[in-house]
Amino acid sequence: MSKEINLRTLRRIDPDISDILASFCSVALYRYDMAKNEWTKSDVEGSLHVFQKDVSITQETPVQTNPPAMDESLNPIIRKLLFGRRTSLTSNDNNNCMNGHHSAQGRDNRSSTRSQYGFVILNRISTFNPCEVIASDMQTLTSKQFLLYKNSSKDICCVWFYKRDECDKLSRIIDKLRDSS
Repeated sequence: MSKEINLRTLRRIDPDISDILASFCSVALYRYDMAKNEWTKSDVEGSLHVFQKDVSITQETPVQTNPPAMDESLNPIIRKLLFGRRTSLTSNDNNNCMNGHHSAQGRDNRSSTRSQYGFVILNRISTFNPCEVIASDMQTLTSKQFLLYKNSSKDICCVWFYKRDECDKLSRIIDKLRDSS
């Protein structure tokens, strides 16, 4: 019954969500402030849901870009996220999880349909419910009760879990979904 209620709630955010693959009851979102070289807690706390949606997508060939110069003063974990394998998460400011279309600038586009996966935090503090796409080149790091990742805006984020085993479980789910993308 709870899954059905959560699915209805997620469909209010994005009507194309077809299924909830996993749910975690209590998380908080942190963001890394590169200017200050420190973590800040966001106003996002609530339940996290991994979802599937079938969308018409645009296949893209990304333009090659040069990575920024490495700042040696950064925390080693943050350096690994910034300068390790690039991520391609999508975060939408309009609260719609993954429109299925991306910027066409500098890309070769072809349309097709496939399943996409992501996660959303149903925020108990405000009406902003952040969504992230789980892409084939998404990189994550886990440390105790923390799952770190970088989104398409190059923001470094961290999800804190009340229960450590839930963090490990989400990491395994992301690995599986990322590898199937």
